[in-house]
Amino acid sequence: MAPSASYSITVRLEVASRGRAVSEITRAVEQAGGVVTALDVTAGGNAPLRVDVTCAAGDTAHAEAIAAA
Repeated sequence: MAPSASYSITVRLEVASRGRAVSEITRAVEQAGGVVTALDVTAGGNAPLRVDVTCAAGDTAHAEAIAAA
């Protein structure tokens, strides 16, 4: 089933503040078959980045697999 806005999820992550953190997150979503539709990044100097990732999935099971990725 193709990703659809009907199965849109938002996952909040905290990741180490480094140059490739966001690209690694989007790559993981894409490799799981999801489509990133929005990113909200809050930087805190040396603190971890807080990243809210909104993405489209094909169904509930697919959304769970994306969140686990």
